[in-house]
Amino acid sequence: MKDLDGLRKILKDHAVPDPKIVSKLPKGGRELDYIGHADVTRILLGVDPTWTIEPAAYDEAGLPARVTIGNMVQAGFWMTLLGHTRYCVGSVEDRKSDQAKELLSDAIRNGAMRYGIALSLWTKAEWEDLGAVPTKAVTKPKAAKSKSQFSSDEPVRPANPDALEKFVKVCAENNLDHDRVADHAQVDLSGIVTTADLVKLRESFKHLKGNT
Repeated sequence: MKDLDGLRKILKDHAVPDPKIVSKLPKGGRELDYIGHADVTRILLGVDPTWTIEPAAYDEAGLPARVTIGNMVQAGFWMTLLGHTRYCVGSVEDRKSDQAKELLSDAIRNGAMRYGIALSLWTKAEWEDLGAVPTKAVTKPKAAKSKSQFSSDEPVRPANPDALEKFVKVCAENNLDHDRVADHAQVDLSGIVTTADLVKLRESFKHLKGNT
């Protein structure tokens, strides 16, 4: 059973982390603020001692199934906190020797962010700048549709995790419960969210924001 009050309290208590646990990470010629997975784990345990994280899929060795994109290795996970499960991703450079450990550590940080933990350290891009567009269907020509219409046979790509991060952040900035927006859009955030779902979330966000 979801603890909605507890989920809302996470944003209030942990969206802005204690400066004492914020470190600097050199990246792309600049320094990024971040908190390590140990501090994130401590916060998660404080919120819910029974929280869990598990791979979305397994390989033949029983380890998290991985995909390699360029020089990055990625693995999907499910994090459950206060009775609510959300998808998260761990990423690590393929040159790292301890990939399994680093994938899990990165996924813990990514999953915690999806619940609002240390959300202030992530991108400040606005929800309106997402520009979510469905992929083009490779089928015979059909009648023109509006951007917000999607038929079941039109292939769409999974939403970029950054887009979901922006969705959660902007909802919080506008005092909107992202779960409420998702329910209005009839989008299951605990499953695979697609670009079509992002359009629905955008429309519901605008509708609910206009009624607040």
